This record gives sequence, structure tokens and C-alpha cells, in this order.
Amino acid sequence: MHSIILKRQLERRYFDLWYALYNEAPKGKIQQTESPDFIIHLNRKTAVGIEITRLVNEDIFGLNDPESEAVVKGNEFIMNYLQVLIAKKDEKYSLYQSKKFKALWLLIVLDEKSFGEKFHFPMSILNLNFESRFDKLFLLHPIKNRLFELK
Repeated sequence: MHSIILKRQLERRYFDLWYALYNEAPKGKIQQTESPDFIIHLNRKTAVGIEITRLVNEDIFGLNDPESEAVVKGNEFIMNYLQVLIAKKDEKYSLYQSKKFKALWLLIVLDEKSFGEKFHFPMSILNLNFESRFDKLFLLHPIKNRLFELK
């Protein structure tokens, strides 16, 4: 139970930072829920759903096993893993969409313990075409207060 409360508090902190950094964030009543994590009610019938997930360094380097066929060097590997993370969330898209949103957005947060202040995400990521069922994809680096729109 305690871990669920901490998770929700962390999600709220990430959402609030995203909301402050994203100039085009829709205005409306904000509701913290589950699947998706947040709903912004634009009016009585229209809402935007926002799902939050974290990119954790241990997950990335756990996949970077010399025995694995998925081994890729450096930034390319991180970008490939990012697409894998997006695909995993896409698998749950119909669960999120069951509430009939105007749009569904995915906010990917660089885990603060994994990606410290010295980590520089490659700017070449902005040139990539990420495939997703989500209408928009965002990447948030909370330590640096940086937000990237990936789609």
C-alpha cells in the first residue's frame, strides 16, 4: 500500500513538471486515476488521457547482454529500448482508450536514479520517427527540467 502511495506521488510530481514545461498543455480539470494515470477534462464530454511510464537504466542494461541478439552500442541501444518501452505501452492502449478520450498521450520519464544530471540524452532522438498508437509521445528529464516531444 505504501509503495502505491509513493508511486502516485511520484507520478503527480512528474505530471506537474510536464504540465509546467509543456506550453501547449490543455487547460482543464485534472484528475489522477489509473490507466491512464491522469485525465485532463476539457469539458463535460471531452478529455485527454495521459499515461506515465519510466525509462530505467537497469532495464536497459539488463537487456544489453553479450549473449543477446539485441546488443547495440551506446545511444542507439537506448533509442531502441525506448521504442520497446513504447510498444509495451501500446499493447495496453485499448485499456486506456476504454474511456473514449479525445487524445491519449504517453509521458516517458527518465528515472532520476538511473539518469543523473551528467546524462545527456542524444538530441538525434528528435529526428527519429517513433511508432505508437498514442497521439503524442513525450520524454521528460526531471533532473534537468527538460521536455522533448517525440511525436
